[in-house]
Amino acid sequence: MKNLRQDYNECEVRFSHQSHLQLRNLICIMSFLCIAVQSAGQTYTYDVKLGSKKIGTMELFCKISGSSREFQMKSSFKTLLTSGKCMMGNMYVKNKLKSAYSYNYSRDELVEKTTTELINVTDYLVTQTSKKTKTEDVASINPGQLTILSLYLQEPMNMTNVYSERFGVLCPVKKVGAGQYVVFTPDGRTSKYFYTGNTCKEMQTKIGGIKITIILKSTI
Repeated sequence: MKNLRQDYNECEVRFSHQSHLQLRNLICIMSFLCIAVQSAGQTYTYDVKLGSKKIGTMELFCKISGSSREFQMKSSFKTLLTSGKCMMGNMYVKNKLKSAYSYNYSRDELVEKTTTELINVTDYLVTQTSKKTKTEDVASINPGQLTILSLYLQEPMNMTNVYSERFGVLCPVKKVGAGQYVVFTPDGRTSKYFYTGNTCKEMQTKIGGIKITIILKSTI
């Protein structure tokens, strides 16, 4: 037990400030911890671990009303060195993306915000705000584009990219096996998704060289 505790403490120490920022961002792609998804009367619960240690929770809710579909995610994490939380969401109407958002917090302080709003047939206004800067860009996106947040509810079959709520850009996605896909994000990270049917059963990535695994725990 002493050796196991020592190994975990060493793992925590390896989490530098930069790794903490990457972890907070990872939560917002999932993307990162214990996920509860409500869709068509079902709830999917995932456990996410740093090594063998569970470090947080994330809830993803799906609301369907007529031709509208809305995803909302709330997540939080805590390690021996730091803590953070994230909120993310998107809305589709008649299978077309209307809006999306991503908020990142460090110790309850908002440090990064991205919003995406449809302004005409295929153009979106993407606004990114940090502590020091604010930028606005117009991006041309296929309105039927799948987003990273949506990956837990839909396998990206026959797709070459997905839209990132956090980065406000399209990210390449590549099929690497039966029901297996890799997504490449602008921060240099790759995340691998495993599907059975149309449900994501597991996601793997690395932060600061440390493996993060998200595994489906139960379905209700």
